[in-house]
Parts: sequence; C-alpha cells; structure tokens
Amino acid sequence: TYNFGIHNRRTKDDAFKRDLLAITKRLEATGAKLVWVRTTPVPVGAAEYIKGASERTNRVADAIMREKKIPVVDLYTKVLPVLGKYQLPKNCHYKPEGYEFLGTIVAAAIVDRLKENTKKPAVQIETSTKKVFFAGGQSNAKPLWASEIKKELVKQFGNDVVLVHAY
Repeated sequence: TYNFGIHNRRTKDDAFKRDLLAITKRLEATGAKLVWVRTTPVPVGAAEYIKGASERTNRVADAIMREKKIPVVDLYTKVLPVLGKYQLPKNCHYKPEGYEFLGTIVAAAIVDRLKENTKKPAVQIETSTKKVFFAGGQSNAKPLWASEIKKELVKQFGNDVVLVHAY
C-alpha cells in the first residue's frame, strides 16, 4: 500500500500529480501488487489543516489510480463518520483504537490483493533464504493486524518470510 497526501497539502495539483505519477511508475516497475490508500480527513483547528486539501489530493490521486487500474482503499470515507471517536482532537493523527480501525481496513485490502493471481510475485528482498516484506504506516497500529498479512504471505511464500513494519 502507499499514500501521498497529507504532507503534500500545500503542493499545487500539477506538481502533486507529477510526483505521484513518478512514485507510482517506480513502484509499478518493481512488479509489486499495489494498493493506493486515500488520505484521511484533517480536522478544522489542526496545525496541518488546510480547507479542502485532503479532498483535493484525493481527487487528483483517484484519477491516477482509475487510469492505472490500481485498487483503492478509501480510508477517507470509512473514517469520516467516526472521526470524532478515533482521531485526536485538532490533529491529523489518531488514538490507538483509531489506528487499529484504520489498520484493520488496510490489512484486509492487503490480504485481498495478495490473494489475487498475477504473473509477478509481490515485491521481495532476498536475504539468504528469507523473503523480506515491508509494511508501512503508524507503528502503533501494527501488532493487532500485521499477523493477518503475515499469514497470507506464509501461505504464498512459505515459512521463510519476514514482515518488517516501518513508519
């Protein structure tokens, strides 16, 4: 999965599109099974808040993902009705239970994507006989949902897999 949004809230649309296309092209070249994750809302009053920024970057990204036929996880829409329950007040970050909520949604999308039949395997880095996979996101979201991703990796690639979580 990948995302490119909240920290680009001040970037003009043409530059955002150019940069996102460059990142996407580079990721596609790896043969990875890509999944785009839509940027979540930033509440009014947050230091990161710019009116309409998440919606704007999501619109630009949506067009790219449609064109490239890359699956999308719509965290924006899924978290919006429960934002007050899960997001820290006046902050773009989430409470631990919010990260669990988001992580569960993303993990399910990753597992579904891994199950799809494709000619190329998921991106892997070989270290001796181990296959190393990287998962990104908030580090405090990892413990409860990473095991589901690892189970699917083990099914596909055997017991010699390592899932590394990085923020």
